[in-house]
Amino acid sequence: DLCPQRNSPSFIFRLPIEILEIIFIHCARDYYTKDGRRPTPTVPSWVNVSYVCCHWRNVALDCPTLWTYLFATSPRWTEELLARSKQAPL
Repeated sequence: DLCPQRNSPSFIFRLPIEILEIIFIHCARDYYTKDGRRPTPTVPSWVNVSYVCCHWRNVALDCPTLWTYLFATSPRWTEELLARSKQAPL
């Protein structure tokens, strides 16, 4: 996979995974608490952190807490969120 090799000199790749996870979780939590937002029937914008690059996607997908911020767009997404959240409390 060429993605990590091409982007590895970037500062973001030097951040510990735990720091990226905290940032991603903050994005998700902030999405729902900012301006009293409520879950919508669309995929929330915080999910975009998993589309930025291969590294961010892997970090996001391996962070069960991130996926405890549930949204119900379809039964398929609900199943996927529950699977990604693993054993993390909902």
